[in-house]
Amino acid sequence: MATTIKTMQRYADEVMGYSRVQEYVGSAAVNHYRTARTQPRVVLMPEKHWKASYGADHCAGVIRVQPWLLADVHEARALMRHELAHFLNYIRGDARKKPH
Repeated sequence: MATTIKTMQRYADEVMGYSRVQEYVGSAAVNHYRTARTQPRVVLMPEKHWKASYGADHCAGVIRVQPWLLADVHEARALMRHELAHFLNYIRGDARKKPH
């Protein structure tokens, strides 16, 4: 079953609203000097960047997704959780969590 960017944005907002996520973010000083966004935006990746499947610009609070990743809702949600984990570590300023 396919999904859309709007649905993925709603899912990201839902996950960011979970009490455990809020506790995690609140358990350390949020790096407001690094990003003013605490709710990431989900956007389609421009065609010129299609070498990568997805990407995140944590400074701007953006998660970019290629259209073909939206073909399977379960895979798209798994990707979103993965990118949100990176985003959460970034806004917390947790340098020990190195991106791969």
